[in-house]
Amino acid sequence: MVGWPEVSLDELVDIQNGYAFDSKRFDVSSGMPLIRIRDLKDGHATTLRFDGEYDNRFVVTSGDYLIGMDGEFACYQWHGPPGLLNQRVCKLTNFSSRLDPRFLFYGINKHLKEIEDHTTFTTVKHLSSKKIKAIALPLPPLAEQRRIVAILDEAFASIATATTNAERNFANARELFSSYLATTFCTDTPNSKYDEAAVEPEPAKKRVSPRRSHEQTSTGGREATSRPIQGRRALGVGPQRSLPPRGWEWRRLTSIARLESGHTPSRSKPHYWGGEIPWIGIRDAKLHHGATINTTKERVTNAGIENSSARILPKHTVCLSRTASVGYVVVMGEEMATSQDFLNWVCMEEISPEFLKFLFLAQGEDILRFSSGSVHQTIYYPEAKAFSVCVPSLEEQRSIVDRTNVLKAASTRLEEKYEALLAELTVLKQTLLARAFSGELTGQPQAAAA
Repeated sequence: MVGWPEVSLDELVDIQNGYAFDSKRFDVSSGMPLIRIRDLKDGHATTLRFDGEYDNRFVVTSGDYLIGMDGEFACYQWHGPPGLLNQRVCKLTNFSSRLDPRFLFYGINKHLKEIEDHTTFTTVKHLSSKKIKAIALPLPPLAEQRRIVAILDEAFASIATATTNAERNFANARELFSSYLATTFCTDTPNSKYDEAAVEPEPAKKRVSPRRSHEQTSTGGREATSRPIQGRRALGVGPQRSLPPRGWEWRRLTSIARLESGHTPSRSKPHYWGGEIPWIGIRDAKLHHGATINTTKERVTNAGIENSSARILPKHTVCLSRTASVGYVVVMGEEMATSQDFLNWVCMEEISPEFLKFLFLAQGEDILRFSSGSVHQTIYYPEAKAFSVCVPSLEEQRSIVDRTNVLKAASTRLEEKYEALLAELTVLKQTLLARAFSGELTGQPQAAAA
């Protein structure tokens, strides 16, 4: 660069790497807080503490500059209480007198972002202290550094305010749809005149299609549970003690939709995969959550279907993820199969697939009340077979679906608007940093300064 000399970070500051403190001395009630990568954004240490002796080199105090060396590469200024520098976090110390610390802060973040963008890892990106020391910064006179810092501080403060507002508006747009669903499918009103016969879903034999005389399920295995679980929003397990809205009624879901399971054909048989039959996995459900799914990441062959417990299910089947990532909901846009991670509902004439999709979506985090498991939460088939749903007439279901789709489209447009604004604000920050360190904020380009 012409004008300002480039100086490596190694000449301007010292890098103090964190320490792998003995986990046997970790505590939550006494000792010095540990500062880990996850704490850097929040600016305060977690409840984990180290109850033992330590070297003062690893003490972090308010105002120190810290860099996380795994994941997202960025420099943070610590504003929390004193803590200990844990491994994979480093601290900048012993600043040169030629350097304004805030100028260094901005310069490092510019370069770390560039390093991150050009670093490829299959899992977590890693940053070494050697690479940090090799960062070269253009170093103008101290007075010019301070002038540039003043410009960036003011600009970044405005960007931070705009970002906070955009994030709030983005969250409000998303909450608008969630609140509407929660209100539409709310059955929270307690029934003070509880009569089990009045609110328990009628036995399946009274509700089945004339073409079938048994409960609508093709999963086999254990029978439906007899242990009720009270829901909050039009879904529960077994008899429910909440009053349905006027014109709605509680029904056993298996009386109006057939429950189907899924399966994964053997991965050791290459000829089971790469066929023409779309196969829904958890990644697909996460990508298309709340929507109709027409494409999947993987496809299976007829041989894969024939030699496994997987089934080809009809268009409009509603799929609810039941394991690990509980609560993803999609509707099949064509005939497909699924993994064993889903409860698949083939709707009969009495319930709209889109209505059932929104009913599931309305549960939000509350859907976990129907799951169990010490490690991974799972909705097991005995609970699914006993699902109770609160539904209105088919005509009202269709009306609710129409209104909900209109609101969903509006909230999606708002989300996309604020998501785009957040992306623009991120680009603006990098643009300002690039201009600052190329001399464009001095009022005199570096090339002319020579």
